[in-house]
Amino acid sequence: MVEFEPFHSAVNRIPVLRDKAQEKGYSPDLFDDRQAFGHDRLADDRWSGSIHLEITVRAPLVFGKQDVEEVVESDGKKEKRHFVEVPRNRDGTLHVPPTMIKGMISRAFETLTCSRFRIFGDVPNETDRRRHADDHSIPLTYRPGPASALRLVPARVESVDPKTRDVALELLYGFSRESKYNVKGKPMEIMRAASLPDPGSKKNPDCRHYTFKRGEIVTDVKKLRKLVQHKQTVDFEASLCIHRGCKKQASYLYWLVTHVTLDKVGEQPQVVEIATPQDYVIKHSKFRGYVYRTYPNNTNKFKGTRWFDGKHDERIFFRRGERLLVTARRPIHDSYINIVNSYLRLREEQRDSHLPRSKQETPNRVTVTASKTKDASAPDLKSGDLVYAVLSDDSYDDNGTIVKNAARISVIELVPIMVGRRSYECSPVELAKKQFVMPPSGRNLASAADRVFGYVVPPKKDKKKEPKKAGGGDVASRGHISISSVNGAEAYIVSEPVLLSPLLAPKPSSARRFLTARDGGTPQPWKGITIKRDDLFSSGQYLGRAAYPVHRSALTGNAFPEQASMLAGDQDNYKVRLTAKSWVDRESVLRCTLTFTNLSDDELAALVWVLTPENLVPESERSRNAGALGYLQMGLGKPFGLGALEVRIAENGLHARSGAALARSYESLDGCLGLNDPVVPTSDFPLPDEEELLGEPWVQAMQRAAYGYNDNLEVRYMTLDENKKNNQTKGSTGDPKAGRGISPRDLWGPDSGTPIQVGP
Repeated sequence: MVEFEPFHSAVNRIPVLRDKAQEKGYSPDLFDDRQAFGHDRLADDRWSGSIHLEITVRAPLVFGKQDVEEVVESDGKKEKRHFVEVPRNRDGTLHVPPTMIKGMISRAFETLTCSRFRIFGDVPNETDRRRHADDHSIPLTYRPGPASALRLVPARVESVDPKTRDVALELLYGFSRESKYNVKGKPMEIMRAASLPDPGSKKNPDCRHYTFKRGEIVTDVKKLRKLVQHKQTVDFEASLCIHRGCKKQASYLYWLVTHVTLDKVGEQPQVVEIATPQDYVIKHSKFRGYVYRTYPNNTNKFKGTRWFDGKHDERIFFRRGERLLVTARRPIHDSYINIVNSYLRLREEQRDSHLPRSKQETPNRVTVTASKTKDASAPDLKSGDLVYAVLSDDSYDDNGTIVKNAARISVIELVPIMVGRRSYECSPVELAKKQFVMPPSGRNLASAADRVFGYVVPPKKDKKKEPKKAGGGDVASRGHISISSVNGAEAYIVSEPVLLSPLLAPKPSSARRFLTARDGGTPQPWKGITIKRDDLFSSGQYLGRAAYPVHRSALTGNAFPEQASMLAGDQDNYKVRLTAKSWVDRESVLRCTLTFTNLSDDELAALVWVLTPENLVPESERSRNAGALGYLQMGLGKPFGLGALEVRIAENGLHARSGAALARSYESLDGCLGLNDPVVPTSDFPLPDEEELLGEPWVQAMQRAAYGYNDNLEVRYMTLDENKKNNQTKGSTGDPKAGRGISPRDLWGPDSGTPIQVGP
């Protein structure tokens, strides 16, 4: 793995443009929603029969039940190891569950036909607050760029309506309602909350412009820390300072607390001394405000020895001027709860990942508070709570000043931490509903893959959130495809353990890998402009179907692919890496029979098309290599190139009869379904509108993912350093810096084979 060199993304997305396919009038059997054909009769004009499949393993195949065992190390320590081992039959041959084969083929069919997502948000959101593992009904959260912090307005909760859950807020907007202050005729952004440094912290970088006088001026650091508890009212003095980076480039202004009143007699020890006179604009103004701490208050667990590990300062919320009272409606309140719960989920994920404690983030105050509740979820806001508010653009005048008329001020989001997580505008479910890709909710809404492979409708909920029974096809429909037992006698099982690269769960919040525009391309505010992260998961965007482009480097050689077993920095330990005790080697052959009943001409044609590897190749690659093949994927480690399979119909392997022909056989008592079914050339079932479909984004993307790339460049994830660089934004606007904010390359179009690169 070479950082900052051109590469292809290991995870990408295939557009799902159901509306486009339907508008163009492609085959209704493949692209329209309708009721599934029943199993009560064999229709005259539908086909039944079998397909003999020959599946050749082209990249090592890893699958099986994952388990844990305890191993004694050379130093005598016991270590738990996670492992997987391919299952075997009693005779020692490979055992492949037929459902794996069926799932692989159904995904390909689903992709070709722009079908609905057949698995999506299966676990209901029982609490209406905390998202379960498979629930997509709540907006995802993300960490925004630092520039967004300057747009935040500190606020204090006045009250919460017990019925509506609307939140009344006082905006603690700071020195003034203006968001900028003129310094030598130049307007500069000003941070509204005052910065309260920890005099005892050792985390201050050398480039900061203030110094601490521990022994001389700050008389009692411990006393100061004890006093400034979260929500504590304090009198303080502060100086307006210019924030300078290490390169002496001024970016914004902020109030630096210089004195804090410790007790009733008015003792004012100096907290900070400004190192150079030119660093401040206004010196020693007096204010009153509320202490805002990111770190928990003094507890037995955290002991309050630091305000927050790794932080330079906490905040004081204040205002100088008239009160501004505004209301945040219930959806904004709910969004706040979701953000807090996202911190809880992140903590859980870190614990489950077995990362060393030193590598785990310290839980913040809101996380600790939420974890102590009965259901381990965020409580509602209450009077006296301190939050940050995001105001709409209409809440400011042309000069960036908060308007005086509170009725014009609109709160669009509440967040618990200044540089923390924010909520996307739309949840995956919201986008999926508008895109019409949610699983069918009734018999008349089944897409092609639902009708051919079957579906189950999740139970509906009544007002009391109790399951509601439904009947008939509104519950489920049995598919028209079945897979026989798989013959693994020609499989080569390698019993040489391999430590796999960390198989991490996908993170949809990394939205650039999962979203498309309505035309199937990368979301852009306008052509040639990189979209801000804040604008992802917005109305009008589409969900893409996850794709893992084939690693062509993994298709050759005798060794296990290097990229599938390479070290991964901090994740290089047995707790986060899976050991494959055995795996299926290249050139292994699996054989099975796919049986189908009551398929239409077009449904059978689409099935034949995805089972023909020559079809799964981009036109540009096919023209250079007449023998090029594309591959379906199965098993673990697909992002690392594992599990690429050549799946094809065996020679003379398509057997089919129409319902009318079967009826005549039954009438004459000379045949039945499955007995002496005639061989039918696959050419008898051409894909309808194939020429036009080959020009569509989802088909081209499917082909590119199935074929991969022919330029010998790495197919991989971004490294941590590359991802950090890619997320860099402009301090003034929050827009991605030049060459940053890169999304995976579109898998379709003339540039689908072009690599991406994050500049150093």
